Amino acid sequence: MPDDEEVDLHEGMPVTNEAGEKLGTLAALLVAEDEEEAEFLLLKAGNEDRLVPFEAVLGVGDGDLILDVPAEALAQFPQILPNRDPTEAEMDRAYEVFDENAEYEPDE
Repeated sequence: MPDDEEVDLHEGMPVTNEAGEKLGTLAALLVAEDEEEAEFLLLKAGNEDRLVPFEAVLGVGDGDLILDVPAEALAQFPQILPNRDPTEAEMDRAYEVFDENAEYEPDE
């Protein structure tokens, strides 16, 4: 997604992957206090909120947020309990799961 393109991401928007598989809905964007951009997003999948690195976002299409996350890998992302910030270990694990499962290889 180009850096200069602003997209309206909102709570409850549908989240899918490139294959068109429904992953859930956007529960929240997590932005560190000293940062301007989101580092993680919370993906509501069923009754669980999963922590996914924001770099998994490929873009927005037809009102859906599109992630580089295979549906079968979703359960591997850390589950975050309501009203609690993720721990460093959970954030590290989210990046590990993403790195193991991402299909898109960015140009270095």
